Formats: sequence, structure tokens, C-alpha cells
Amino acid sequence: MSDNGFVTRESIRGRLKRQYQAVDVPSGLRFRLQTLSEGEQTEYEGFMAGILAVAKSKRPNYLAKIMREGRRRLLQLVLVDGEGVLLYGPEELETLAADIDANDATALFDAAKVFVGAESEQQLSSDVEGMVKNLLGTIGDGSP
Repeated sequence: MSDNGFVTRESIRGRLKRQYQAVDVPSGLRFRLQTLSEGEQTEYEGFMAGILAVAKSKRPNYLAKIMREGRRRLLQLVLVDGEGVLLYGPEELETLAADIDANDATALFDAAKVFVGAESEQQLSSDVEGMVKNLLGTIGDGSP
């Protein structure tokens, strides 16, 4: 702390203190979620914003693929073991998808959105859903 009571760069460097939450899922398993660093949150939100760009480009096959990846990315970032070590690395999204039951994944994703404060993700998801509905309405009607 500085003399005036405010933090300094030196006083906060290396002091990231993650918060944790236990989540019980439908299959009876208990998972542990961690909060995100500012950098992780910004990277995830940037990825989700990219989904909107794809939706606007009217590429429905690719849109579905990256929407699935968005859910998996958030889970990959927040799922940790009892020691706070990530259960899956960034390159293991397909493994994560194969390992976790869909009902459990939905429960975890919903809990993670609330826990990490991914309100912007919820808005992006809503925006994407609206764009997909509009896109499906224009497929085959001669619209560009």
C-alpha cells in the first residue's frame, strides 16, 4: 500500500487470489469452479464477441461449432481440482466434451456463468440466438 492507503503496482503484483465454488451436478459428482483472472475473462469475452461476427456473416455451420466451443472454453477455464489445478488444458476441449455428461456440463456452464460474472456472455448468447433465428428465416429467400 502507498502512504495514502491506495494500492500500488508492487502491492498487487502476484497477489491474485482466486475464489472457489463447489457445484453438485445431476450425476451426483461434485466439481470445483475457480474465478477468472481479468486476462482470462477478457480473452473469453473476446472469443464470445467473435461469435457475433460469425453470426452476422451468416455461416450457420461454423456458428454452431464455435458456440459449442464457447461453452467448453468457459468450462476449461473454471474447472479445477481440490488443489486449484485446471482439470483440462486449453488444447483438451474435445476431451472435456467427451468426459462430461451433457446434463452435468449444462449445470456447470450455468453455474460458471453466474460465478465468474459472465453477464456479457449471457447477453452475447441472447444476441446470437436472435441472429440465428433471423439467419434461419433468410436462408433460401434470396437474401445475401
